[in-house]
Amino acid sequence: MRFISFAYTLVVLGASAVWAAPSPAQFQKRASVTDKATIGFATLNGGTTGGGSAVPVTVSTLEALRSAVGGNTAKVVLISGTIRGNETIKVGSNTSVIGKSGAALEGVGISFNTVSNVILRNVKISKVLATYGDAIGVAASNRVWIDHVEVFSDRDHDKDYYDGLIDVTKGSYGVSITYSYLHDHFKTSLVGASDSLADTDSAIRVTYAFNKWANLGSRTPSFRFGKGHIYNNYYTNVNDGINTRVTAELLVQNNVFENVGKPLYSTDSGYANASGNDFGGASNTALTTTWTDVGYSYTLTATASTKAYVNANAGAILSFASTRVLEIDYYGGLIDVGVSDEDIQRGVRLLGAGCDAWPRSFHSGRGVWEGVTWGFASFAGNGKGMGTRPCTVPSGGSVLMYREHHGAYNDVAGASGGVSEEASGQRVRRAQPVTVTVHPRNVTDLPSALDFLSATALYNPRAPRFTQPQRHPPHLSSTSYASLSTLLTRVQMAESREDSVYLAKLAEQAERYEDPEMVENMKRVASSDQELTVEERNLLSVAYKNVIGARRASWRIVSSIEQKEESKGNEAQASRFSFLARGYREKIETELAKICEDILDVLDKHLIPSAASGESKVFYHKMMGDYHRYLAEFATGDKRKESADKSLNAYKAASDVAVTELPPTHPIRLGLALNFSVFYYEILNSPDRACHLAKQAFDDAIAELDTLSEESYKDSTLIMQLLRDNLTLWTSDMQESGDKPADAKEDAAEEGGDNKA
Repeated sequence: MRFISFAYTLVVLGASAVWAAPSPAQFQKRASVTDKATIGFATLNGGTTGGGSAVPVTVSTLEALRSAVGGNTAKVVLISGTIRGNETIKVGSNTSVIGKSGAALEGVGISFNTVSNVILRNVKISKVLATYGDAIGVAASNRVWIDHVEVFSDRDHDKDYYDGLIDVTKGSYGVSITYSYLHDHFKTSLVGASDSLADTDSAIRVTYAFNKWANLGSRTPSFRFGKGHIYNNYYTNVNDGINTRVTAELLVQNNVFENVGKPLYSTDSGYANASGNDFGGASNTALTTTWTDVGYSYTLTATASTKAYVNANAGAILSFASTRVLEIDYYGGLIDVGVSDEDIQRGVRLLGAGCDAWPRSFHSGRGVWEGVTWGFASFAGNGKGMGTRPCTVPSGGSVLMYREHHGAYNDVAGASGGVSEEASGQRVRRAQPVTVTVHPRNVTDLPSALDFLSATALYNPRAPRFTQPQRHPPHLSSTSYASLSTLLTRVQMAESREDSVYLAKLAEQAERYEDPEMVENMKRVASSDQELTVEERNLLSVAYKNVIGARRASWRIVSSIEQKEESKGNEAQASRFSFLARGYREKIETELAKICEDILDVLDKHLIPSAASGESKVFYHKMMGDYHRYLAEFATGDKRKESADKSLNAYKAASDVAVTELPPTHPIRLGLALNFSVFYYEILNSPDRACHLAKQAFDDAIAELDTLSEESYKDSTLIMQLLRDNLTLWTSDMQESGDKPADAKEDAAEEGGDNKA
């Protein structure tokens, strides 16, 4: 088969180039919420640890974020989702502000003003209006680590519409800005606010390492006074590069500049010691200095590798699977307890499997976890609260933390908090939400966790039904038990999902496509009955297409050998070899069938039913058509007809959605047309229909080529080229054979993985 269908070509021509220089958000890196700064000036003066091992608190609203980051006690604040607003949030000392995957602040800036020991990581911050200050502002602060952030606005407005992306002023020192992506902005990063602040700003010390600077006007950075270390950064499409000003001294090493007008220059006697940089043909005009004593150790990446390395690692791409806290809202009381609404308002309970020591103690307010001592924190309220039981949790033990509002029974006469009153004076129960959180432990021992929950005694001295303090065994109903079991299972799936995706990406990077773990990990993700992300969808496709692609190629080779042996006649040796080849072919066919049936089952039961977007629906129906087509390639008789019919129906279903929800230039729609036309040509032996479908798709895309986005231009034009190549080939074959379909030719570039569409 000389014709070419969609996916394998994209992998060969596209994926290797992508992984050599991926987009900033392509591959998530593992990290921990307890990480401390390991690069640059932030490692000095005791280092930068932020909130350290404080119990993480997750926020998803502007009000919650504002409240969580204030004060100087140690704290770790996790941002979930997108928070929008128009203000700057002031962060207190000893704080880590960390974005979960996909976390973003829109119009909301972060201010570090007169603070120390603070960390900001893994969050996108965009379009903070100048009225509210910088996107990230560091003033009169020290030990500041800004890592793996993406900061941007746009260049559609006047340069003063926004202020800086990351500005460092008022003598701030011990600042490291690493692995970040700054783009689409005018005034990017100002260090030192005024020429008149020499006495203050001479203390400034800032490291910029492994950052990407793209589509920017100026200040990348603009550096007054003080000292800075700028190494292994990648600059592209920047008007003004590094500006060393007013006695500043910079050590500038192994940076790469592409299309940068002034990569490194001086204003008012600023100095730089530059080495190993690729200025992209432009000139370094900065005054020179011999300063090199940054005071910390560091390792330079080779200049030739800097661009690819930064592209692969800069931006908000971190994953905190091993340390994150999952919070899930669960409604309905898990435990029926006779306690007053006043006593039980909101609290924290820890469940630890295998705990052996339970000394009784009392706490009011929220408990604090330290070391391996865990406990039941009491409920906020009047301070009498619930009894707490510190527990030493063995390494690897299961720990479940949840904050809850109990459904509390109240006497009408003494009811508080607006409980509904009934004339009969009966106790009434108020349903309250329960937020369940899994803290980083292996929450795999579900029975132990549930048994522990059932066995735990609550202590409530003011419960209406009791006259004196005593243990009150909670009642866990079978319904509540089942609900909690389901909940914990979902939490486990959420933990393992991110791990599975990570392992699959490792296998792809290592080109271990035959590694069964890649398929099994992505199958596990696909079976979660949740909409897959584009990345997850592509990994799933790559995993299956690679394992089946090798077997399809093997099947063709062995089938050809078998036919050659059969053509030799009745010779004994030929007959024996033909028999052996047939057995080997049938073995390959069994493997092919198993792989196809496996992914078709996942598509039918999980992926297609959970698909929400038109893009996903087209992708999955096309995928179903592809795998039924693969079955039809080697099946015979009724089985071939059945597979062909199912393939046709799946392709038609994909086409129906594609024509209404995807533009003609969309790479998934074009890929569908390419593979559907291959189906007509190869499986149904209908070259006329194959040519008509391919030509129609090509012509429709050509008509709207001007509307093609830059993001999909390469993929779309590549598939259009393949459509045209197939049209040329098929037309030639039809003419040579008198309008009869040509024999199948070697398909040297048949599908190996839908990496892009």
